Amino acid sequence: MAKVLVVDDEKSIRTTFLTFLQRAGYEVDIASEADHALRLLDEKTFDVVLSDILMPGLSGVELLAKIRSIAPDIPVIMMTGNPTLETASYSVREGAFEYLTKPVTKDILLMAVDRAAQVKQLRDENRRYQEHLEDLVRLRSEALVRSEMRLRTIINHVPTGIFITDCETGRIQDINPVAAQILGGAKSHLIGRVASEFIHPSPLAAPEQGAERHVTENEECFITTSGGARIPVLRTVVKTKIEDRDCLIECIVDISQQKETERKLREATERAEKISKGKSALLSMVSHELRTPLNGILGMSELLLDVPEVDSVREEVLMIHASGKDLFKTLESLAELAQAEMNLEGDFPLQDFKPARLFQTVERKWSEAAAQKQLEFTPSFGFPDTPLFDAHASQILRVVECLMDNAVKFTASGFVRLSAHLVQSAERDWRFVASIADSGPGIPADQLHDLFEPFGTLDSSNTRTTRGLGLGLAICQRIGRAIGGELKVDSTPGKGSTFHFSCPVYPKQ
Repeated sequence: MAKVLVVDDEKSIRTTFLTFLQRAGYEVDIASEADHALRLLDEKTFDVVLSDILMPGLSGVELLAKIRSIAPDIPVIMMTGNPTLETASYSVREGAFEYLTKPVTKDILLMAVDRAAQVKQLRDENRRYQEHLEDLVRLRSEALVRSEMRLRTIINHVPTGIFITDCETGRIQDINPVAAQILGGAKSHLIGRVASEFIHPSPLAAPEQGAERHVTENEECFITTSGGARIPVLRTVVKTKIEDRDCLIECIVDISQQKETERKLREATERAEKISKGKSALLSMVSHELRTPLNGILGMSELLLDVPEVDSVREEVLMIHASGKDLFKTLESLAELAQAEMNLEGDFPLQDFKPARLFQTVERKWSEAAAQKQLEFTPSFGFPDTPLFDAHASQILRVVECLMDNAVKFTASGFVRLSAHLVQSAERDWRFVASIADSGPGIPADQLHDLFEPFGTLDSSNTRTTRGLGLGLAICQRIGRAIGGELKVDSTPGKGSTFHFSCPVYPKQ
């Protein structure tokens, strides 16, 4: 599998990308700054480099320039959270393979890395063919007849299109079967034709600058076939002498299938995004439309409880009211799931974050809830008095409340523990870190992969008495992603579960 180097000064991004890429099967190294990345490039070989632009020391664009000078074959994907026309144009000018704007989703990340790895593979193949051909050309000067036969055999059987053009006239001198197939004609009809009829850009498009101007390696261009079709190819051109004449050896690889795959992938991604947005909009609309009649039912059932004439059916009215509350809670969860999915790009606003005061309320609430079930509740908080912070406070509280609700709900006896701290890894790099542990039934390993999916509920005799749609953890994970956070779980059946949640917080200026 391809080897990827991730360069970013933010630890959370390095960790997240490391996890995404390793799970996708890539071999991954990480570096926090450009000098470290250059040392790794000197020690190891990589197929793709993924680099942030704004970093301490050397910037990402300076690192890009150095990589292009020492390892021009490696595709470099640039990323930034503060995109500007200047950084974009400079990245393109320096030869960046792709320019991504943070936050980068998992799908976009894997799509970009996959494309870069495929291009790197094609470049490596072309380079190997080129090196092999250059060796054969040198052998020809030593043993012309013997090397001519050997060269002819190889050229006719390599899976790369190869043709030779005269530098002075631009006419095709020789061509192998693969190149003839790409150009769409018989070898006898193509020899003697001017190469510029087929290749765009033409190798002699600027004759005043000489043929050296058009010697290139792994250049994407188009071939126009004899029938008029346009075929995308990866093209490498080297200059040499054949029988004392300056010639160009051109190697072309048909990348039509790759381009078609990329197109289908883009279309599939767009369709999936439209479907997801439509689903979220439908959930939000249905929830909104059902709230009005449901509020009427709840209000009328409350009024009925105050009417003496209904004492004979009081129990039934209470059941109606309780069922209405359950349904209202379900609608709230559906609306929250829709909102979380529609805010995956981080549209939640920042708020003043005072964790010490906030978690006093959390502690009181869940101490009472745990006491009602005779559970041991142990809180542990570590919040500094300074500095003051901005954070997605409402979303942080929502995630913690949901995880605590699950812990108390599914724990029949034993303990529930809540740990919440602020952790500093750099001067202005702070994270909120929380762990919620319980002695509940635990989660089987074969059910962990569905745990954070909407409507995912555990198939366990210990949980069948607890009602719910299985939306809570799905909402938590989507909220966490939207605010740059991460939600993980460790669980052992019969011993309990621990959920770990972390997200960035921002010291006030």
